[in-house]
Amino acid sequence: MECKKCKTENKENYKFCVNCGKELQQIEKENKKVIEKSKSNYSKLIMNSLNDIKYYLLNPLDSLNNESKCDIKSVSIVGMIICLFMVIINLLKTMISVVRVTEFDWLKGNVYVWNFGNLKNLDYFSLIFKNFFIYMVIILALSFIFYVGTLIIKKEVKYEKIVLISLISIIPFVLGNMIISSLVGLLFVNAGILFLIISLVYTVSLFIILINEELKLKGYQKLFFNVICFSIIICFSYFGVVNINLLNLI
Repeated sequence: MECKKCKTENKENYKFCVNCGKELQQIEKENKKVIEKSKSNYSKLIMNSLNDIKYYLLNPLDSLNNESKCDIKSVSIVGMIICLFMVIINLLKTMISVVRVTEFDWLKGNVYVWNFGNLKNLDYFSLIFKNFFIYMVIILALSFIFYVGTLIIKKEVKYEKIVLISLISIIPFVLGNMIISSLVGLLFVNAGILFLIISLVYTVSLFIILINEELKLKGYQKLFFNVICFSIIICFSYFGVVNINLLNLI
């Protein structure tokens, strides 16, 4: 056992350090307290972040007024939780779509059956780690485009503040598209598409409202700023999709 005070190695059955005389059991108790306190602080931080996400969903317009929630640490944790939540939802949707397959029955025609053996064919690395990385990059990239725009028009806004605006805006999309739309779509396809469109329009509208509220843009400056930034995003998205499709063809 190593003495934390003088770094001297002692045998496991020693109660006191042979070098400095420090009680080794007391050191071990102190270390356990530090570890338990760290775990408690970590759990508290996660719970606070979950409460923040709930607050962002229910009060999106008031969320930006609390500067204590706009620091890099808080924004990073909220972003990771949201991305992790998106990964879990996407993983569950993929697993259900693979397990719930259509088979032809001579008496009933096409029927849905549950084939859990298909789960072993899934690429779980891509579904979890790769998708998590992709979600994070998308959010950071979208925020970066608007951040560069704020620099061009000479508005002093922190990058993490724009990332927070992106996260606040994407929460309704996650709930509307990835959860409600998917569940409703299992029964009514058209209703699922409707929820998808509504959640997308709400997300974009909320983002525009929040970014304009932060930048205090007026008149044509507001219009040009949003049109140019979203046009750049659409162009990058288009070329990204095209390149991915080309890679899949190759």
